Amino acid sequence: MPPPAPAAAPAPKPIAIAATSPPTADFTRPEEVAALRHALNVTKHRDTVVLATLGLARVYVHTAAFLAVGGSVVTGVLAEDGAGRALPISTIRIPVEADSLFKLAVTLGTPWCGRPPATQSNTEIAAVLMATPATEFGIFPLALGGRVIALLAVHAATTTLSPAIRDALEG
Repeated sequence: MPPPAPAAAPAPKPIAIAATSPPTADFTRPEEVAALRHALNVTKHRDTVVLATLGLARVYVHTAAFLAVGGSVVTGVLAEDGAGRALPISTIRIPVEADSLFKLAVTLGTPWCGRPPATQSNTEIAAVLMATPATEFGIFPLALGGRVIALLAVHAATTTLSPAIRDALEG
């Protein structure tokens, strides 16, 4: 008899993104945060990284978007608003060199938070990500091997991005 075939690796479990709309940071969901952080630490699948990153951000903010950095362009991948609805961001394609918040985050590799300066690129970003004028907007770079490969863009709608929220999203 031939030996049994090796078992296939199990498919990654989908990460659920909360569909609730926290108007302020919700620091009362430690189990959800721990599960999302664990998924980010162990996954090798891009889709799981995107969903876990957005899920983690939405614990603390109203709107979150995941954008890929490829070569000299930042491209929209997936975003969710406060009601858990997907936002149409696949049309976002902004050159890294454009006068935008993305340029700062990609070239410096450091987060940026505040009211976005009024530039053409920032106006495009705000139009897609914000249903209401932002009190604060944040761009958090995600690096791999010292190179920024993605950006997490967030906006809190009715709150500011407090130091606690910033720390949670940077961690």
